[in-house]
Amino acid sequence: LEGHHLFQGRFKAQLVEQQGYYQEVSRYIHLNPVRAKLVQRPQAYRFSSYPGYHWAARALPWMTYSSVLGEFGREPSKARAGYRRFVAAGVKQPPRSPFSEA
Repeated sequence: LEGHHLFQGRFKAQLVEQQGYYQEVSRYIHLNPVRAKLVQRPQAYRFSSYPGYHWAARALPWMTYSSVLGEFGREPSKARAGYRRFVAAGVKQPPRSPFSEA
């Protein structure tokens, strides 16, 4: 196996540029533990950044939340509430993968 890397061909990258697409990708990622049946709600998954989107008090200092939350409003508390509703709707009605047409 000389010349082959352990992770060769396993990493995929998608460029996220379109407005609105950011929120879809973020929700899809935050719903992964729910789809995998690890938790019933995304905020319960301890290895996720979602609690920082859900509650301001759980925001991590090194995370940038504004790119996603900014699409839900200018006021942080209203933006978080809007994103919470958006993600909760995805729990009830799982969205199609935003990467399916990429």
